[in-house]
Amino acid sequence: MPKTDKHTAMFTLHIKAAASDINVPAARSLLLLAAIIVWISRNENIFAVNMIVLAVIIITNLFTATLLVKYRINSLLLLGINAVLVAAATRDLMFPLLLIIIAFVVNASYVKPVIKVEEKGIGIKKSFSNKTYSWQNFSNVVLKDNLLTIDFTNNKMLQLELDNSVMVNEQRFNDYCAQKITQ
Repeated sequence: MPKTDKHTAMFTLHIKAAASDINVPAARSLLLLAAIIVWISRNENIFAVNMIVLAVIIITNLFTATLLVKYRINSLLLLGINAVLVAAATRDLMFPLLLIIIAFVVNASYVKPVIKVEEKGIGIKKSFSNKTYSWQNFSNVVLKDNLLTIDFTNNKMLQLELDNSVMVNEQRFNDYCAQKITQ
């Protein structure tokens, strides 16, 4: 719901995003780390096991987006399976536990992206970045059919699909933004 308190955002818009937006790159990074750990700790007594585990981790890394998005496999489950493989290949529990802890921290730190349209400008808040732009940076800001288009004065443009769960009065929003840009 849009907020109207003068001390908070005039409008709070939730960007349509899924946890996979952060899970895919995070999982790929952790799988790459797992592959490096297996490669560095290869043991000549179980060299074949290490190479099989390494191949499975690399293949999993290549198809991470497909596994997480198309087949909807939970990223923690995917990383847990690979942590077990790392434990089997390295004969050590420290690295797999570290991978699982990092995966839980990344998963817990995910914040759904939000745009706050305020008196001083527009703030875009994501898990790992918060940027606020003053109204002078915009040439146009338009909301139409749950698609927010932000045109910057430097010809950069953002188009963001909004979450359908929050309804915003488009006319009121567009009038407010137009007024702020022309001030």
